[in-house]
Amino acid sequence: NGGALYINNLSKLVIAHFNGSNQWDNYGGSFNTGSGFAAGSITWAGVNNFNVPFSLGSTDTSNPLPFTLNYFTGFKQGNANHLHWKIECTNGFAVKMLVERSVAGRKFDALTTITADTLRCLQPFDFTDNNPLPGINYYRLKMTDANGKTTYSTTIALLNKASGFDSINIYPNPVRSNAILHVAAAQKTKMEIVITDISGRLVQKINCNLIAGNNQIILNLVNFAAGSYQLIGYAAGGVSKTIRFVKQ
Repeated sequence: NGGALYINNLSKLVIAHFNGSNQWDNYGGSFNTGSGFAAGSITWAGVNNFNVPFSLGSTDTSNPLPFTLNYFTGFKQGNANHLHWKIECTNGFAVKMLVERSVAGRKFDALTTITADTLRCLQPFDFTDNNPLPGINYYRLKMTDANGKTTYSTTIALLNKASGFDSINIYPNPVRSNAILHVAAAQKTKMEIVITDISGRLVQKINCNLIAGNNQIILNLVNFAAGSYQLIGYAAGGVSKTIRFVKQ
């Protein structure tokens, strides 16, 4: 950690697993190498789900991070995309935040930079993209503390179109119990979700309301048998999207 204050107890460090819904749902691992705070490694054996982020975590407050992201959300209004987020800053650290945008979800470009101290972090932050790109716009936060440590937020998708929806994906996949369905909608509308098994048999049907922006829909899949499934989302005007997922 290069002398930073947020790694003080190696025995409390773990690997944390993000479930795609602003929650860290599991952790594990043991400190394997390294004799000091500046370098080392942690191994978590037996992990079989790698499609959502991992990070260093701590089982108590002896390793406080300089900031914590509480949420990062977005919605569409008119021709603009509005982003909102809230972080908590600790230990008197300042944090630099870059709002980044991508059209394909891989190469991101910076839109604006905000630097905040502990006092400023008491209030939420917002940014308006008045010139979104055609189609899907992916946004994320790149956050860097005073010691150069950089972390990224989850990525949200906003659709710059007059109607319809896009960017349906499900986390985690494979699914063990509940999952989060992410949908980017161009306008407020209704969507019907139809889930079928591998043979095409109807398993579940859900009706939901979408806002113009980024939507997260919780799917209760606890009682689903293990196997492969197909999820289709239908919206007004005959628009549909299909994804496949596996239930463990």
